[in-house]
Amino acid sequence: MGGMIVKNILSIDDLANDEISAVLDNAARIKREGVRGTELAGRIAALLFFEPSTRTRLSFASAAQRLGMGVIGFDDPALSGAAKGESLTDTVRVVQSYAELIVLRHPRAGAAHEAAGVAAVPLVNGGDGGREHPTQTLYDLFTVRERFGRLDGLRVGFYGDLRFGRAANSLALALSRFGAELTWIAPADLQPAEEVVAAVHGRGVPTARAEEPAEVLPGLDVLYVSRPQRERWPAGLAPELPPVTRALLRRASEDLLVLHPLPRTGELAVDVDADPRAGYFQQVANGVPVRMAVLRQLLSG
Repeated sequence: MGGMIVKNILSIDDLANDEISAVLDNAARIKREGVRGTELAGRIAALLFFEPSTRTRLSFASAAQRLGMGVIGFDDPALSGAAKGESLTDTVRVVQSYAELIVLRHPRAGAAHEAAGVAAVPLVNGGDGGREHPTQTLYDLFTVRERFGRLDGLRVGFYGDLRFGRAANSLALALSRFGAELTWIAPADLQPAEEVVAAVHGRGVPTARAEEPAEVLPGLDVLYVSRPQRERWPAGLAPELPPVTRALLRRASEDLLVLHPLPRTGELAVDVDADPRAGYFQQVANGVPVRMAVLRQLLSG
């Protein structure tokens, strides 16, 4: 995959637009051709997950194994040296002796950048606090482009916890670079952080705000739902998030694409699963070819 030379992927802003497009094109070929192989045989990916995960951890493991890689790591910090007081940077210095690439998930914002400061192997941010989740963003972009054939000019609404939801933050920042129009739909306490808003506005992207999806659904191409990130909420924060239901979607276009990074916790009703506009299970499945494309780029050659 030409046109992209990068050591780490810590933020979606580590990739230029043409580099993002190259990843998506490569992922499309992988998905279309059903690529499996041994091109990365003998390489090892270390998955260091200091925070619970199903989709990110397992899809990275699946992507690595489909390319012939071995996988090591942990999914519970109690099973690592951190339980004995080992620092994150020391953990990274140790683990890089055992692997050619590290995927790190950590509950603290900025942890991925700290770890990359000492890493001698490529490091991928698998989510750091409420900050960013760049490979999630890549497969979200892939899913949107797969449906509409483009990223520019789309009207995208983000609904739910936009202050602490890293997937929504990362995707909003990425889409603003491709000319999408963004609407933030959330109660005041869960509207996105001002630095996210400022970054989007700095790119000259039209934005709007609303408190409930019903206000704006008819004009959207994509509705991206973000669960309440209660584990990151400060004490006393308890906003209401009415669920997106199939009945609510009667207000929307027949071409609407509904996305959610999952897991869901009540903000997206199960009855939406039967609606042809539901794209979230295909979205998470797309994580495998996209992460295969990322591994190929970081380790090939």
